[in-house]
Amino acid sequence: MSRHLASGLVAVALVTLAIAGAWAAISMPSARPEEITIGVPPGDSAALLYVAADRGFFAGNGLNVTLRYYNVSSQAVTGMERGEADLAHSPEFSVVADVLEGRNISAIACIDRVQGYYIVARRDRGITTIPDLAGKTVGLPRSSAAEFYLGRSLDLRGSSIGNVALVDTPSPQAAVDLIVNGSVDAVVTSQRYAATIEKALGDTVVVLPAQSDQPAYVVLSGRADWVAGHTKTIERLLAALDRAEQYTVANPADAKAIVKDRMGYDDAYVEQMWPGHQFGLSLDQSLLIAMNDEARWMIENNLTSATSLPSLRDSVNTTALKGVRPDAVNVL
Repeated sequence: MSRHLASGLVAVALVTLAIAGAWAAISMPSARPEEITIGVPPGDSAALLYVAADRGFFAGNGLNVTLRYYNVSSQAVTGMERGEADLAHSPEFSVVADVLEGRNISAIACIDRVQGYYIVARRDRGITTIPDLAGKTVGLPRSSAAEFYLGRSLDLRGSSIGNVALVDTPSPQAAVDLIVNGSVDAVVTSQRYAATIEKALGDTVVVLPAQSDQPAYVVLSGRADWVAGHTKTIERLLAALDRAEQYTVANPADAKAIVKDRMGYDDAYVEQMWPGHQFGLSLDQSLLIAMNDEARWMIENNLTSATSLPSLRDSVNTTALKGVRPDAVNVL
C-alpha cells in the first residue's frame, strides 16, 4: 500500500468517526439532568412527589427536581407565576382563582384526590355543628379552597359565609395558634393541623368534615407558555410520577414510610390520614365540574373581579398526560 493511499484511508476514517460522533451527540440524550422546580405546600398530598424523589424515579427520567416549599398552596401558585418555580402543587381551586383573574395558567395533571379539610371549632364557644358557626369568627387562608369548602358547607345547611367573620391565616401554624389561644372560635385547616389542635385542646374542640363529600383535586400547574413549550419535559416528569403511583400501590408500607420520614409524622397519623387520599394521575370530567362549581361560587360571592364564567377547559392541558397515560385522561 502506498504512502498516499494509507494517508487517504486514515483521513476517511477520521471523517467517518467525526460524523458518527456528531450523530451520536444529536441522537443521544444529554447526561446532564434537566432542572425542574415545583412549588409545594408541605403536606400529605405531595406523596407521589416524595416517593418519586426518594426512589430515584425523577433521576431515572433525566430530571433533577427541586421541591420549593411554601406555607400554603396559594403562595406556591403565586411563586410559580413569579418565576420562582416551574410548576405549582395546589388544589384545583387555586387554578380557578387565577383563571378568573385572567392569568394564563395550565393544569397538567391531578396527582391526588383528598377529603382532607376540616372545621375545628371550640365547644366552649357554643359550637357543635356547622350552622353554629353563624356569628362566630373563623380563621382560614383567604381566597383558598378552605374558604370555598366552608362556604359550601354553610350553603348546604341553609346559612352562608356572609354570616361568619373571617380572619386570614397566612400559615397552617397560624391557624393552630389562633384557635388554641382563643383568638378565633374556629378554623378550617388540613387533617394534619386539625389533629394538632385536637391534641392540644382535647374535648374543648369538635372536628367536623368540611368538604361535604366533594374531593379536593390536587393538581400540578404551570404558566401556560411554559407548559406549552416543555411538553417532553413534562412527559418525563409524569412518567416518573406514574412509576411512583405504581410503587405506592404495590408497596404501601414503604410509601407510607417515605411520607412519614419526609414530613416527620408518627405512625398513628399516617395510618389515620392515608385512607382519605387517592394518589394517582388523572385528568377527568369530574375535575372540570368541580372547577366550574367553584368559579360560580366565587363570582356569586364577589371573591373575584370576574362577572361571567370563563372556559375552564382551556386551563387544562391534557397533551403530556395523554402521551404518558392516555387511559388517565377523560376530559370532554
